[in-house]
Amino acid sequence: MEREHAKNPSLTSLMYGVGPTTASLLAGHGLTTCNEDMGTIGNPICFHSGRMPVATLVVASGIRLLGDHYFRVGVFKTLLLLIPLVMAMYLVCLRLPENSPWRYLAILALLIYPFFNTQFLSDVVNLPVEEDYLYSFLALALAVVLFPAPKGSWLRSHPIAEGLLAGFAVGSLYLSKSSMILAAAVLLLAYVLRTRESAARVIAVCLALCFPLGWAAYQHHSSGRYTLGTSYDGINFHKGNNPIFVSIYPIPPDITLDSYDPQLNVGKWFPDEWAFNDYHQHEAIAFIKAHPRQILRVDEDKLAIIFFSLKKQGATRSHGMALRLEQVGMLLFRLTFWASILLSVVALFLRWPALRWDGLCFLALVAAVALPYVVGFPFTRHFAVLIYPSVLFCCRAIEVWPKRALAEA
Repeated sequence: MEREHAKNPSLTSLMYGVGPTTASLLAGHGLTTCNEDMGTIGNPICFHSGRMPVATLVVASGIRLLGDHYFRVGVFKTLLLLIPLVMAMYLVCLRLPENSPWRYLAILALLIYPFFNTQFLSDVVNLPVEEDYLYSFLALALAVVLFPAPKGSWLRSHPIAEGLLAGFAVGSLYLSKSSMILAAAVLLLAYVLRTRESAARVIAVCLALCFPLGWAAYQHHSSGRYTLGTSYDGINFHKGNNPIFVSIYPIPPDITLDSYDPQLNVGKWFPDEWAFNDYHQHEAIAFIKAHPRQILRVDEDKLAIIFFSLKKQGATRSHGMALRLEQVGMLLFRLTFWASILLSVVALFLRWPALRWDGLCFLALVAAVALPYVVGFPFTRHFAVLIYPSVLFCCRAIEVWPKRALAEA
């Protein structure tokens, strides 16, 4: 990203479509970008609905406020996206067990430790990648579910405010990346089932639904189709289900799947973005049906990368101290992630009453985040967004440690 920016200092040249859509938005043309960047060499296509809007909106707002300056807009984005994360941490702190110093300190340490993780830090400060925007909304939405406001708190006295917070977090998560639609649905359902305040429930559902409905209306206005996804979804699906992919995955460092896009489009001409999208969806489904054994084999690799791998996938190779810090960070993330999964399983099957519902929510969230990438293709940045959900669940487990859990049973 830094090398790309050094060559093209304007933020309108950011990768992954953020730069062109930002330029279009600033010029008053919506999220439109006409290019051959998706491998359609000799056949430029105008994409009106190629990507979800949050990244573009944040970068465009930063340029409007601070100018076309990478560092200033980067700081603006980082501070803006830290607000939902700080709100999530605040919800946890409202329930800190003050009568137990070790629990208090353990929870505070868990909340802070991701800021020493290089993978998380890259998500916080990066500009062009969608995961760099959704991590905080994901954390806030789960925090609202796992840490209902205690008695006497301002949020408990104003349940509508909590409903607004839940609806905003879920809706913003969805608008950050289309693959988060399942995770958003899981979190909204979990909040609706958990909250006892009917007003908060109604507010959360109504506000959360405004986001996908508004996006579908925008897409119909700009491109002629009502849809909850994007017109890039088809090729992203095809990228993970084709003969080239199954022969090279897991891909070596310093290689991206984008370089194979022209081979997926060779000899084809597309009149518009939806013809392009539908073609790739059809080809991916056809390949899955024709080669089920190959798909199952590569799915095993995908699952291993999502749940076990300590190596960074889908990015440039690190060396020296950067590599060692990266490995330590991945190990710590895995330990937190698997601790959360094991605690969830224990709560569900060994009857830990105070944590059973939370465990079910966490496992459902992990499945909802992972499933789109098992169907498509996973890189480290895709599942590293689970670092704060894992931290939040561990915090919840510490809060309701067995003695308190048995007392509440």
